[in-house]
Formats: sequence, structure tokens, C-alpha cells
Amino acid sequence: MKNSIKRFFTIIIFAFCLSMPLSVHADISFPARLEITEVEPGIYDVLFVLPVMEGKVLKAKPVFPEAFNFLGKPIVDVDRNTKRIRWRVSCDPEKLAGLKIGIDGVLGSQTDVFFELSLLNGRLYAKKLSPTHAYYVIPSPPTVLGITKEAFVNGAQRLLSVYPFYLLVLVLCAFFTLKEFSKLSLNFCLFSLLGLWLATMDHLVFSKYHFDFIILLMSLFMSYGLLKRDRTDLKLTTAFIFSALLGLAFGAITRPYVNLDGFTSSNVSVYLFAVTLGVLIGCVLIILMSHKLLILLKLILKKQTDVLLGKIVGVLAFALIIYEASLYWMAPSMLPKLPYALCIFVLVSAYALKKVDEVNLLNKLLIFLLPLGFGTSFVFLGIQFPFALTIALACTWVLLLCGFYKGLQIKPLIITVVVLGAVSSGFLLAESVTANLSFALGQTMGYLIILMLVVTSILNFKTELTLEKLRPFSILFTWIAVLGLLIIWSQDFFDIEIDTFKTDYTIGLIHIPLLSLGCVFLVVMTWPRYKKIHKAMNLERKKPVLSYLFLGLTVFLMPLTVTASNPWHVFKAPNSSEIYQITQRILNNTYTAFNLKDETQLFTTLSNNLEGSLVDHVYLDSRRRLTTGLQEGAEVTVEEVTVSDIGERIETDDMLTVFKYPVEWTVKARVRHLQHIHYRQNKYLGEITLKVIDKVWKISNMTLTSEDRTIISANNK
Repeated sequence: MKNSIKRFFTIIIFAFCLSMPLSVHADISFPARLEITEVEPGIYDVLFVLPVMEGKVLKAKPVFPEAFNFLGKPIVDVDRNTKRIRWRVSCDPEKLAGLKIGIDGVLGSQTDVFFELSLLNGRLYAKKLSPTHAYYVIPSPPTVLGITKEAFVNGAQRLLSVYPFYLLVLVLCAFFTLKEFSKLSLNFCLFSLLGLWLATMDHLVFSKYHFDFIILLMSLFMSYGLLKRDRTDLKLTTAFIFSALLGLAFGAITRPYVNLDGFTSSNVSVYLFAVTLGVLIGCVLIILMSHKLLILLKLILKKQTDVLLGKIVGVLAFALIIYEASLYWMAPSMLPKLPYALCIFVLVSAYALKKVDEVNLLNKLLIFLLPLGFGTSFVFLGIQFPFALTIALACTWVLLLCGFYKGLQIKPLIITVVVLGAVSSGFLLAESVTANLSFALGQTMGYLIILMLVVTSILNFKTELTLEKLRPFSILFTWIAVLGLLIIWSQDFFDIEIDTFKTDYTIGLIHIPLLSLGCVFLVVMTWPRYKKIHKAMNLERKKPVLSYLFLGLTVFLMPLTVTASNPWHVFKAPNSSEIYQITQRILNNTYTAFNLKDETQLFTTLSNNLEGSLVDHVYLDSRRRLTTGLQEGAEVTVEEVTVSDIGERIETDDMLTVFKYPVEWTVKARVRHLQHIHYRQNKYLGEITLKVIDKVWKISNMTLTSEDRTIISANNK
């Protein structure tokens, strides 16, 4: 038991370390903000930022109370996106409480102003000021007694308001004694404290709808165990894991109800512990109420209490599940945004680990969780994981093969495949969350909790399905996985690679599949020889198993090529199809270059696609057009560049080497803020001049005649 507890806390330490070392920080981006920072006792630096929209600045100014004294003249700094005004003021810190600070001149506009007041004692006041309520009254510093009272009541109310929790506790009363329940309650509360603490730093985000739905599903499964009259479905060790995961999730859903404005670090600590105490009291009340209700049922019925309790809880849980599921039916965007490959791998790998009897539950969870968390860290550390989707589906395929071939049910093989698939699945999870959701790190941690609940449930609960009964389903899912692999491979190869080959050949490049050529050489070298002497001695021809393996690798490694200049290519006047390919490639390279963080690499890429005299102009003009009208601090990533139309060639002085065309193209970019993600689509119409410079097609001139900007929500992209 002691070793199990050590392993369990190893998981928690890993989760804690995963949330802390990553330097993933972000600020809420607002087009206008007012920041007041105390730099010395009674001395404050003021920063007022206004957006510049199409060369115009909003005529707004901060309004300070009479207690504020200005020290010197303001310093004004203006660029193409923002106007910044800085100055210094003085005010007695003891007189701050009750003072009103506001913004004048925003009424009638659509500009929100972010206000922040930071003091030397650690207190931080922050609020979004709307045009209709553009003022903030500084509150009095909170007292320890007031913090404790508010937090205690808040914690108890939050737990008591989660009605599915009553059903879960009621059905668990049939599995555990009050002494065991007290340990589970303490464990739940401690992890809710950890979850709330992580949520205050935006390291953990969890949806209340998901929490309620998970609680109802667990209640339904527990009631099924009572109907079977089998209480061995849930052991105390497993219940500790469930309570820890649910505690983390509950702490995260409590965060929106917690207001920490004006709190020092000691105030925050008091608040968090008081909330935890309130949660503990609420948990004790629910347990005692459920326990007394169960005793009352036993006194009335005297027998078959478990069966009746299972029926009552099961019917209620099922009905509430249907009710809660209606939300996802009406608003599909509320569903967890998990990749298909990740979902199928989690289900298959959990069942595969279930068949490894030599490893206990905690070790199985570690085998799954550690690589999964390791894979998610790749995205946040900026490390690429090539072919993650293909590897995840391939591992799923291998595990399914192990499911219905007893000869492949080897413990080291299963564990190795699960670890490799978990790393790639973790990368897929974090990549999907980062691309589609805000609070990427917190959302990823929340989804990890959901996945661990699913895996723990599959590993723990008994099933009456034998291997023979599962064989048809295993074969079906195997073929689905194989089909998915083929679809992905065909999309990557036929839809992308062949187009790439054509375009590269047009511009004078060739792709050499060195690995495939090496495999062909190995096929020839390993093919079994059958000479006359073998025939004379009546020896059987060896089967070319190894040669077939290299032959298969020859096909699958064809996308991995080396690009080189085509020495036989002759540059000539391109036809309409070739002009489209050349223009598409150059524009795509030009705009996606702005995704590079390194300015040197950016200018190198631009120089490879643009004539030297055009590089600086395109750099400044394109960056301005991509970021015009955006909030300061927004992250713009170009995702797609599409040439929609190319007109007839325009006559020039040099018709042999200069090719000028009217072109219409669209640039789609993702704009990421901390609180939301949207897409913007810029449609351009202009004239592009192409010519061969140093045996490379480049744009020598670009003239825009029109531009149309469109904002697209993330759900409608």
C-alpha cells in the first residue's frame, strides 16, 4: 500500500512539474488600456494606450481624482498601431480606497479599456471598463476575517450547488464505510485546493458542463455495479485516484466564482485554504445526508437495498445524462475538441493495458500518463513531432492486432507501443488545443484529466466481454485504423506531395527519394539466390521475408525526399498552368515567412522569393496589412494562401523574360488572443511581375489595386 501511495504521488508531482516549468505566459489583449504602477511609496507610473485605426486615434483621456498630483509633463509615443502616453503622479496610498478613476471620451465607441492598478504591497486591481461604465472605484483592502468568511461560504455553496454530486455520493455510500469516505473527502478537498491554485494561474481550465456530465456517467456505472450485486468493481485505491482527478476538476470550475482583486499573496493563501475548508464541510454534509438516507432505506426495505438504490440512481443518472447531453446537441461547439486519432488510441490502449495482468493499476496509469504529458510538452516548448497522427494510428493498429492474435500479446511489445502512441497522442492533443482554443496550457491540462478518468474507468471496472466476443469488433476497428492510415497517407502523398513535385519541377527543382532508393538496393541485396547447385541438392528456395519488408518500406518512405536543383531544367516562357503553380508557390512562401520568429530567416526567405529591391517594401507593407486593426499583443499566424484567379498576360517592354499578370489571391490568418481566437481573411487584387533571377523564379514587382478584409469566428472557419 505504501508503494502504491508513492507511485500515486509521483503522478501528482509530475502533473505539478508539468504545469510549472513551462514559460507559457500571456496577457489579455485590449486595444486600449490604463496601467497605474506604484514604483515608490506614493509615486506611480501611468501608461495610457490607445489604438490607431486607419491613421485615426480615439479622443479619450483618463480622469483622475483630485488626490492625484502630476509630476512633470506626459511623454507621447506613437507608431502605426498604438499611441502611448506616459507620465508620473503622486498620491498617498492610505487615501486610495474610495477614489474613482475613469476614462473620458469612449462613450459611443466600441472600445473597451483595460484598467490595472498595481501596488508595492502586492495588491493588484484589474477591470475591463466598457464605454458605458468607464470608471473604477478602488475598494478598501480586504480583511482576513472578511476573506475567510467569503471564501468559506463560497466553497461550500459551490459544492452544494453541483446536484449530480449528490447521486455519486449516494451510490458510493454502498461501497465504502464512513471512515473510508472521510479519507476520500479529505483527498478530494486537497486536490480541489491544488486545482483551484493551478486555475488561478490559468494552468488548468475545466468546463462545468463536462464536470457534471462526468459525475453523472460515474454514477451510472456505479449503479450498474450495485445491480450486479458486485461491490468489488471499485477498490479504495482506485477511488482515491478518482477523487483526486475529480478534485482537480472541481477546483478548476470553482475559479470563475473567485475574485482575487486587491489580494496580496498572503490574502490569496488564506482565501484558497478557506475555500477548501468550505468544500470539506459541504462534502461532509452531503456524505452524512446520503449515509442517513441509505440507513433509512435499509430500515424500510430490510433487504435488496443495493438493487433498489442502483435502480433509483441509475434511472436518475440516465435521465440527467440525456438532459445534459441536449446541451451538446444544441451547441456542438461545447463538445471537447479532441482529435479522432487520440480518442480511438486512448480507448484501445486502455483495453490493451487492461490485459497486462502483471502490472498494477497505478503503474498502468504511469505508463499512459507520463508519455502523454511528455508529448504535450513538445508543443509548448516549440519542439516539432513529425508524423504524430500517422504514428498514433499505427500504434492503434498494432494494439488492435495484439487484441485478436494471442501470439502478439507480449507485455514489452504492448507497453512499448502504448508509450510511443501516448507521446504522439499527447502532441496531437496539445497541437489541436493550441490551434483552436484559448488558454492552451490550461485547456490541455483539463483534457488530460478527462483522459485519465476514461483510462482509469476502463482499467478498473470489470467486463464480461471475453476475447472471443471482442474479436469481431477488434477486426472491425483494425480495418478502420488501417483505412485511416491509408487516407492520411494518400492525402499527404497524392494531394500534397504530387502537387509539390509538379511545382518544384516547374521552377527547376527535383525530389530525390534517397531512402526509398536505399531500400530498393537492400531489396536486391537481400533477395534469396537460387543457384543451380541449390537445385541439384533439392534445397527449397528461401522466402524473401526481409526483401518484402524493405519493399514495403520503399513505398512508405517515398514522401521523404531530398530537394535539389534540376541540372537538365531549361527556363522558358511558362503556360497558364505553370504560371499558376509558380505564383501560388512564391506567394505562399512570401506570406508564410511572416510566421518565422527569427528576422534573419524571414528576410532570407523573402530574398529567395522577391527581387532585392522589393524585399523591404513587401516586408513593411505585408506586415502592416496583416496586423492592421489588431489589438496590441495579438499573435498572427498565416495559415493559407490561395491564388483564386490569374488574368491574361499584360504587355511589357521585355516580353521574353518579364511576365506580368493581374492576380487575385486570398490570405487567411489565425489571430490568437488569450481569451479568444478568430480568423481574418484578406482578399487582394493586383498586378504581379515575375522573372527568372539567378535561375530562380521571383516576384520583381507587385502593385495592389484593392483589398478586402473579413473577420471569421473560430467556429465558422
